[in-house]
Amino acid sequence: MKQTPANPKRFAVLALGLLLPVRLLLAQEAASASKKLDDDVVTLSPYVVNADSEEGYYSPQGVSGTRTRTALIDLPMNMTVFNENFINDIGARDLVDVVSFASGVSGGATASSDNAGGDTLGFVLRGQGGFVPNRNGFRRLRVVDPITIERVEVLKGPASVLYGQESPGGSVNYITKRPVQHNLASTTLQVGSYDFYKASMDVNVATPNHKLAVRFVGGYEDSQSWIDRYHNWTTVLDPSITWWIKPTTTLTFEYESTIRRQNPQSPLPFSALLKPDDQKWAVDLNFNNRGLDDWFDVSMKVKTLEFIHKFNDNLTLRANATDESWVDNVRLNSSSNTIAVLNPPTLPGRTLNHSSRGSFDDYRQVELLNNFEFHGIEVQNLLGGQLGKEKFVQIYSGIAPPIDNSALWNLNDPSTWIPTERLDDLGSNTSTGNKFRNTIKSGYFTNQLTMFKGKVHTLLGLRYDKIDADNYANANTATPLQSYYSVPSKLSPQIGLLYKPMDGLSFFGSYSTSIVNLYTTLSRNPDGSYFNPVPGTGKGFDYGVKVDKMKGKLSGVLSFYSLEEADIIRTLPQVTINGETFTPSAQNGTNKSTGVELDLQWRPFKKTQLGFAYAYTYAYVKSDQQTNVVINGVRMLTREGHQLSYSPKNQISFNARQDLGALGFFKNVYVVGNGRWVDTRQYTEAYNNINGVLTPPWTIDPYAVFSVGVGGQFDVNKTSYTASLMVKNLFDERYYTTRNYFGAPRTIEFTLRAKF
Repeated sequence: MKQTPANPKRFAVLALGLLLPVRLLLAQEAASASKKLDDDVVTLSPYVVNADSEEGYYSPQGVSGTRTRTALIDLPMNMTVFNENFINDIGARDLVDVVSFASGVSGGATASSDNAGGDTLGFVLRGQGGFVPNRNGFRRLRVVDPITIERVEVLKGPASVLYGQESPGGSVNYITKRPVQHNLASTTLQVGSYDFYKASMDVNVATPNHKLAVRFVGGYEDSQSWIDRYHNWTTVLDPSITWWIKPTTTLTFEYESTIRRQNPQSPLPFSALLKPDDQKWAVDLNFNNRGLDDWFDVSMKVKTLEFIHKFNDNLTLRANATDESWVDNVRLNSSSNTIAVLNPPTLPGRTLNHSSRGSFDDYRQVELLNNFEFHGIEVQNLLGGQLGKEKFVQIYSGIAPPIDNSALWNLNDPSTWIPTERLDDLGSNTSTGNKFRNTIKSGYFTNQLTMFKGKVHTLLGLRYDKIDADNYANANTATPLQSYYSVPSKLSPQIGLLYKPMDGLSFFGSYSTSIVNLYTTLSRNPDGSYFNPVPGTGKGFDYGVKVDKMKGKLSGVLSFYSLEEADIIRTLPQVTINGETFTPSAQNGTNKSTGVELDLQWRPFKKTQLGFAYAYTYAYVKSDQQTNVVINGVRMLTREGHQLSYSPKNQISFNARQDLGALGFFKNVYVVGNGRWVDTRQYTEAYNNINGVLTPPWTIDPYAVFSVGVGGQFDVNKTSYTASLMVKNLFDERYYTTRNYFGAPRTIEFTLRAKF
């Protein structure tokens, strides 16, 4: 759909509209808001972290490792937690901004659009891609706006016991903001470079008897970009309500609607043989060959109903129903980003692509949590069952081949860059009504023991998954393909052991396996026949040391790991059989990662916070027999032993905050800084066959990006304000997030946050 241009006046009206409702809502509850009841702690669910334990960026607890509140120092696995304080201070715009500060997480992509507009698949964990993050424990695709996030938990290594189909590199689970038993309200206004405007609000209103609370998180963004003809409008609405039926019984309903409208960007021109920075192209950060009226719209919805009942001190029931969906509506006028090796290089004629697709996921989950003590041993058992239905639908997709060869773009001559429009019929090159659905029936059990006065912690887990798949492909042809099949049942064990010789110091080791996301239910062999892929498998172990000393002043983890992903579906070279040209696949590949990770948080002084993360990752193709090629009668391995794409061997990140104290009318002035250095990456694992000679792929150069900011806190009429100015990419580093996209240049953002 065609969008209206940005309008700062509209932003100002929106900002005022956000402030007034907050004041009206809180005025009615001012008397009861003066004191926060101790019931907040008494009724705290075992599935929820106690926020009172956090100080600054320090978060000593997490829920993603065991599904229940657990101290990180007692968890026999590697997990990093980022809380709301950290997310606000770095000025995160999407989930990738947050997790990039965890060791072993790097920017990457599994498809050309992953990093466009904040998609959440655009990163690699421990060298492994194929990543899908979780929202409150259930997978969530596409766009994530940080205004809905309370905390982000990065769990390293295979995590299928609790989360089912996952990349063996690990799992990212973000926790959304839910109702609490006291009043709170805040509004945030942001403006920045390239016409960036955003307003958001977070309001929680509890009844005087603290039996019912309603929370609303919402925001609107209207922003342009350093990229030509790129514009983004995002609206987020996330209301939720919790009813404390009794102090031990709660019922929560949450609904999220995220709608993103874009005049989109295009991937950078690409050739497997030409490294962009080695060419004399005129292409720069503002390059965009999309049409003037193209759009890329995404609509996402989540509905959750959760019931928690504590029968007694030993038994708690949790039941959850979550329905999630996203739908794309896309119209693109552009040339292919793949160029021929010509002099001068040119892009091919423009095509028209119009498509609509979506994913519709439903989950039903029941868990029983059992806690008791037996002869000095603390025991926790979690027994759960889940039914998941994950469906992908290609509603419509049509591509018109290029016909206007007079509109070729010469990459050395910007005067030829004319964003012409294609309005012709898409013709017969269409795909309509294709459906792929997986039904997953799961059962899982975990057991945790705490022995010898808290010095020894063990974790045992086992998950059973049964997957039934069906698909309906080629729906618009005379010979549609429909198949139903059952995947052999999968067992995913997990074992962990932690020894705590003293308070604040622990040594741990763990081993776990996983099943890997099944993205397709129908593939073709090289002989033209069809086969049904099965979920891949993963396995890995970790061992290391954790520290949490001086009441959280020094905390962190050093870990060593090795993991594998097997049964990977590899794409093979195109073949032609009986006049039909197609791309076959084979499910036989194995990738491996080994490495070292260090994450530290240090508060040497009361007003100083320092964070540091380092990762060495050796991720490579271990097995890929089906991609052998024969050159002059000699069989060549084109991938085996090669570094995985977008997986740097070394990466470093840091963050810092220094409170400077009172200054003028500011109660506190502070400075923040952060940075990331990412080593060389390969854009692909495969060598290129050039006239019978295997040529290695070009690499993406290393880069370092630094950001600094200053802020101050002050009060006006009993309202607390925080004003901050952030300069991102301070030295204007020109770098690639992937081979498809440049990273953001230097940008300046001003934020005003009010807490009532």
